[in-house]
This record gives sequence, C-alpha cells and structure tokens, in this order.
Amino acid sequence: MLVSVIICTYSISRFSDLMEAIESLFQQTYQPLEIIIVVDHNEELYKKLDLTLDISIRLIHNQSVRGLSGSRNYGIDAASGEIIVFIDDDAVASENWVEQMIKPYQDNKVAAVGGLNLPRWEENKPAWFPAEFYWVLGCTYQGHVKELAEVRNVFGGNCSFKKSCIDQVGKFLPCIGRIGDKMLTGEETEYCMRIWQMLPDHKILYNPEAVIYHKVPKTRTKLQYFIERTYSSGYSSAIIHKLLPSHGKKTEERYLKHLALNFVPRMLKLIPRNPIDAVGQLAAAFLGVSFTGLGYLVGSCNKAMRN
Repeated sequence: MLVSVIICTYSISRFSDLMEAIESLFQQTYQPLEIIIVVDHNEELYKKLDLTLDISIRLIHNQSVRGLSGSRNYGIDAASGEIIVFIDDDAVASENWVEQMIKPYQDNKVAAVGGLNLPRWEENKPAWFPAEFYWVLGCTYQGHVKELAEVRNVFGGNCSFKKSCIDQVGKFLPCIGRIGDKMLTGEETEYCMRIWQMLPDHKILYNPEAVIYHKVPKTRTKLQYFIERTYSSGYSSAIIHKLLPSHGKKTEERYLKHLALNFVPRMLKLIPRNPIDAVGQLAAAFLGVSFTGLGYLVGSCNKAMRN
C-alpha cells in the first residue's frame, strides 16, 4: 500500500528543521513512501529546495490558496497514496512512525489516525509550563488518552487520513488554519468533526506508538506566546463550533475535568516541596483557561463567521 507523506512549509528560517524532518522519513521502516513537500507562497524557499532535495522527493509550490489548509489541500491533490499522512516541518519522526500510523487502517472503518507528539526542547522546559498545556506547543498534553483509543480529533502535525474518506468528506477549510504567523488554528479538529458528521459509521483513532518529536523553540516558551496561543485556540474553537454545532464540547469538558480533579490537586501537593514551580504552573493554568475562554467568547460574538 502506497503512503503519501506531506510536509507543508512556508519559511526559509525553518530550512534546517525541514531537512531533519525529511531525513527522518528516509529512515522509516515502512515502504513504499511518496514524500511530498508543499512550499506555501515562497519563491526563495522553493528554489533553494529545488536545488537541494533528492530527486525521489516531489516538490510542489502552492501559489493558490495561501496558508496551511490551502497547502494541505494542494498536497492532497498531488498525492497518489491510499493513506495521506501529515507531519510538521519542524518535527522528526521515529523510525517506525509510518508503520504505526497505518497499522490501525487494517480496520476498514478507520478514517483517520493521530499519533503521539513529544516535545523536543530547544532549551530546558520552563518550570512554570504545565504539561497539561503542551497543546500550546503542538504536543500531546497530559490528560490526553494514553492508549490506542477512539478520539474526536487528531493533532494536525502528526496525523493521517484514508484517501477514500477524503474523497467523500472534502478538503480542509481555507478559513481555518495558520497563515504565516496568524494563529487561527484547529483545521484538523473541524475536519475530524466533519468526518463524524458525514461518515458516522467510521472511526478516528489515536495510536501512541506513532511518535514524532516536535521542536519547541525558545520563542514558544515565553508567556506572551502562551497567552496568544491559548486565546487563539479559544477563538478558533468558537468558529468550529459555529460551523458544526451538533458535535458538542465533550473533549473540552473532559479536559477541564482533568484540570480540576488531577492537575490542581497535584500542584497543591507539590507546594510544600517546590512552591515556586507549583504556584507558577497554577498561575499559568489559570491564565491559559482564562484566555482560552476569552478567545471563545470573542469568537462566538464574531458575526462575520456565522453560517
């Protein structure tokens, strides 16, 4: 079975990261792979890659709809595989990543599969940063399911979709997904919710054995980024829930329940031993929930995005 692995990239500043990501694909235990690199509206980067990449890699230049969703759609149109796999341009895949990613598709009712995203810190992890908020960094957070299980949605930087299901459900929405530094996110969440709506007899699975290591640059460990990203996530969630209001908020409710029943008691127990770290993480969690809620409120009031 041919598997198409798509990497979308837009900035020449990530060139070395992209090369690492590609190298990890050459080390995969599973073959055959079709590797597709989609450059998003960047002529300089496209030309540099054209001179650098192995001839076995398919390089295409998205000059159509700008942004991550547009580039993913451009890559899907070029792909030949039965399974379409996505990995971020600043991530490195474990050697058996593709093998584990496609294993659940032995069940014909599986439409999408996501994997485990582990942080690869550029510098040491900040003591104030709660593991429950690793989703801010594009990584799997504490409180997420830990075993092979059905989930509402996958994480966009480490996921796959059956091509026959894509043909039925359609493409990613260009109005959702990052465009440059604009942090409107959650295109994979909306897409998975659309799968549930249009293919209710299918499954979306999480396989923790499909592991990637996602780079966490120093800039993403700053409080300002944390606040901006949580606000953006809340705003994006509001837009998604407007588009697909019938699918509820059970995932978010389980997450908040985990914070209340697991995270807060754990931090309170840590206070006598390490008060600075515990109070810092409690404060960060409070800010994270607050700014996510604020973003959701503002997004809910944005009439321009209503159906």
